[in-house]
This record gives sequence, structure tokens and C-alpha cells, in this order.
Amino acid sequence: MLRRIFGSKFATEYSEIILISIAILLLLFLCWLIYRKRPELFMRTRRKQLGYVTEEDTIYGIDFHEEITHALAGQNYRQAIRLLYLQTLKQLSDEGKINWQLYKTPTQYIYEVRTPVFRQLTNHFLRVRYGNFEASESLFQTMQTLQQEIMKGGEA
Repeated sequence: MLRRIFGSKFATEYSEIILISIAILLLLFLCWLIYRKRPELFMRTRRKQLGYVTEEDTIYGIDFHEEITHALAGQNYRQAIRLLYLQTLKQLSDEGKINWQLYKTPTQYIYEVRTPVFRQLTNHFLRVRYGNFEASESLFQTMQTLQQEIMKGGEA
């Protein structure tokens, strides 16, 4: 077929280049058709907004009582649970029971405190914070009771 179109001498010398060029043109045409049909495949997608606000979990410079009261007033139990856990870490740090560091995970604090009550409080926090469990008023009250037990030095 190439010989009929281009002549025998030209077709034999340049047949590979002609076939490669045709293949590239077909590939470009196919890409163009896909782009016309679904242009989002060739575009950078923007990151979707998270369903929550990410904040740095620090224990310094926060009025925990005021912030927890504000979160409870707005029925934001997820935030109230987060603040209650951070308040517990601050109290344990102030008492010298843990060495609080920004980079540490809640599981690392379990190894420092080593009480079943603190493990239970941490597990509740982890489920709500990272496991997408429902944060409720009853769970907050349960965690508040656990916090009081920890501050008494309880092993229950």
C-alpha cells in the first residue's frame, strides 16, 4: 500500500519512519478524542476539603475549661473530646507522669502512663479522632469520668 502511494523506492527506504509517524498521529488523535470526551482526565484535580479542621494538637496556651465549655455549648462533641484528651495530657505532663512532645502519638503516651483507665481514655479519643466514630455527649461524659479517675491516680 505504501508503494502505491509513495512509489517503490521511497516506500522501501522510509517505510519504518512512515509507519511510526502514522502510529504517532493515530495515538495523538485518540488522545484528542478522549480529551474532548473527558477533559478532567488530563487536568489536575484539586484536593477536596476535609470534613473537619486540622489543627496542631498543642497543650500550651489553651484555656481548656473555656474551650471545652464553648465546644459543648455548640454541641461540637468531637472538639470537646479532643480538648478533654489534650487537657489530660497537659495535667499528666505538669505532674511529670509523661514527657509531652508534639510529635508523639497517643499510643506512645499509653506506654508512659501504663494504667487501664488512661488506655481506655486514649482508645475513646483515637476512635473519635481517627476512626470516624460518633462523638456524643454520653461519650464525652464517660471520658470526663475517666479523666477524673486518672487525676486521682486510679488504676480501675
